[in-house]
Amino acid sequence: MAWDPHEIDMVRTWSPGEIEAALGQGVFTPNFEEEWAMYQAFRRRYQTERAAGWGCARGTVSRM
Repeated sequence: MAWDPHEIDMVRTWSPGEIEAALGQGVFTPNFEEEWAMYQAFRRRYQTERAAGWGCARGTVSRM
């Protein structure tokens, strides 16, 4: 993938821990921080449902 040097200064990958450490420090856009919070909430809910034996099938939650 080619990056436009007039729009992009640097490209890098971040670990989840690096993202968490940089939140609230002006590194990311407010939109990214909101999306990250929603993603983390989804992960917590998914892990809780999987631990309880629940799974998703075609957009609905069903007992496994």
